[in-house]
Amino acid sequence: MNFPEENHSYIFQYGPSCGTYRFRSHLAQFLSQKYQSTVESSDLVVSGGATSGLLLILSTLIDLANGVVFLDEVTYMIALESIKDFCTLKIVPVKLNEDGVDIKDLEQKIIKFKPTTNDIGKMFNICYYTIPTYHNPTGILFSDGVCKALITIARKYDMLIICDDVYNLLYYTETPPKRLFAYDDINDDDFKGHVISNGTFSKLLSPGTRIGWMECPPRIVEKFRNSGFLKSGGCIQNYVSGVITSMIELKTLDEQLELCKQNYKCQRDALVEALSENLPSECSFIKPSGGYFIWIKLPEYIDGEDLCDYILTNFKVFAIKGNRFSAENKNKNFMRLSFAFHNPETLKRAGKLTCEGIKKELFVNFKNLNLILTSIILRIEFRICKKSTKEMKQDNETGEMLIPQELVNNEKFDLETGEIEVAEIETDNCNEMINFRNRNILRKPKFNVPRSYLQQSEEDERSRCYLSSTESFSLTDKKRVIDLKEEIFLGYNKFSHRLFLIPSIFFFNKIGAIYVVLVELLLHIWAHKKNSRNKNPKIYYRSPLHSLTSHFCNYCRETKNLKELKRYYYHKQQKFMATSF
Repeated sequence: MNFPEENHSYIFQYGPSCGTYRFRSHLAQFLSQKYQSTVESSDLVVSGGATSGLLLILSTLIDLANGVVFLDEVTYMIALESIKDFCTLKIVPVKLNEDGVDIKDLEQKIIKFKPTTNDIGKMFNICYYTIPTYHNPTGILFSDGVCKALITIARKYDMLIICDDVYNLLYYTETPPKRLFAYDDINDDDFKGHVISNGTFSKLLSPGTRIGWMECPPRIVEKFRNSGFLKSGGCIQNYVSGVITSMIELKTLDEQLELCKQNYKCQRDALVEALSENLPSECSFIKPSGGYFIWIKLPEYIDGEDLCDYILTNFKVFAIKGNRFSAENKNKNFMRLSFAFHNPETLKRAGKLTCEGIKKELFVNFKNLNLILTSIILRIEFRICKKSTKEMKQDNETGEMLIPQELVNNEKFDLETGEIEVAEIETDNCNEMINFRNRNILRKPKFNVPRSYLQQSEEDERSRCYLSSTESFSLTDKKRVIDLKEEIFLGYNKFSHRLFLIPSIFFFNKIGAIYVVLVELLLHIWAHKKNSRNKNPKIYYRSPLHSLTSHFCNYCRETKNLKELKRYYYHKQQKFMATSF
């Protein structure tokens, strides 16, 4: 395409501070077509890209001495670092929902942190930096209601909204999203201009072009036009703006944009497919309708920082840790994946490898969680038993465990026999209690007959006297195996009551299981204390979640009965010794 010679020389000069009229008019036409919304050339100011535009906005418009910058609780990490470079600016994170910023939280923090003074030379002392269209890193799109509410708040508190609109043209739907700048309607009665749309060609052509634009209301355009930085340096990237103008005229920029959208959409679909098929159910993500990124939420007990390092080391997949996007080093259970660079096949493979790494990390953490939970249960049980069982002394001669006198001070004794009266207990259950006592609670007296001899039948007793020449002796005696099995189910084994508590967590979500078990333990302790004070043997308290730990509760009920049996055993022993001497 041929141009008159005089049109070639201007691009080698400083150029107008806001950019040449020719470039801005062509860019306005291009954006109006792609946004399907009117863009005025007079509202455009040329920048060196989105980051350059952000720094220019902060240094030109914001009170650096007293200013406050509100931003989303997770946001573009380089922008966060750039804002932190302005050491005097106060940074305040704001809660982010799935439909955009939390308006209530934003307004409360504006009221709390808005400065009472303002530098006379600056237009604003508070601003809100955000990415309302295909948010980085979450990929969300601010809803219509949130956008309208933002304009209302900005006008009410005279707050500048800096929109990082670098992904607005990369939409994968039939119609483009409405940019936040368009909600700040110039025809409104209370319009002053509180929104800047900060765009760039880095995502459309290449980052090396280092050129972008800022769509601003008239009063802010005038502020930039008269700034010392632009007056001295002239148009930022004046030469490159001439090249972009030619691309717009030749329609090559349209072709490039459509090619980018087509490729990015295929790449997004490939990664989304891999994640949908392989990502564990404990994790989640939102399928973005534009932009570059997928934001994966992990369970709260997973450290995304360690996970990203693990995936990079073992699977050669690079993901950015969630806490890098947080001003307060939060959101560690998140990670960000980008689908903008690699082809669909590579992204599918990377997505599967990422999910494989997440599954392995979940398995390791779940094992650790079970160990922690078991440790908590053991500690609580130890404290319960320690509190419920008084310290007992051992007889030096017989080896018996002597029950302290204070345990029997309030007991009733039979007037005829002098024996202690025990609460109503079924006969069969008593036999089991005595067996349990001999094994776990009291040490066997040295002169007692072993339990195994007391239980055997007459036939078994006779068979012990001799061995037939036709019989063989086996260490794996079937009767012993059956006895061991009965011990486990009857509760003789010391750990059986715990074995019935821990598997209950598999009926719930991992996090929910922790809460259920902890709540059940607290309720169980409450019921235990209640029963310890209860004098009526016909009443027994238990927790509402008793079904989860019925075996655990049976253990406590048996322990309570055993305490009474210990008292009975002690007095009977004393009576025997008194009559003997």
